[in-house]
Amino acid sequence: QDVCDRIVWISIEAGYYPPIAKQADGFFVDPKTIPGPYGLRQFTGSDVYTGFYTAKLDGGQTYIVVCNMEGMFPHLANCRYEEPLTAKVHLYYIFHRTRLAAWRDIHAKVLALVASFRKD
Repeated sequence: QDVCDRIVWISIEAGYYPPIAKQADGFFVDPKTIPGPYGLRQFTGSDVYTGFYTAKLDGGQTYIVVCNMEGMFPHLANCRYEEPLTAKVHLYYIFHRTRLAAWRDIHAKVLALVASFRKD
């Protein structure tokens, strides 16, 4: 596996961005979803994305990750997760689609890293 496939790009930005979960409200209801890979459900109502996935996290939160098409440029086949940290601060991270099987681990480690920078 190429080292570039293991990189996770993390960004924390100021500003308001509607979280994917809000934008996708109503997308992840049957019959628009089917069982997907790695414990995820896959949204089937898009020609743009071949990977629009959701899952419930242990705490009951909705996890939504959007993966672009693999197609002609496999090095561009990435998945993106985003969520607001506060009303004015937004987190997103991107990882290579070949790492989708590790989505739970990636998510937990990114959130732990972000939490390590917070002051109480």
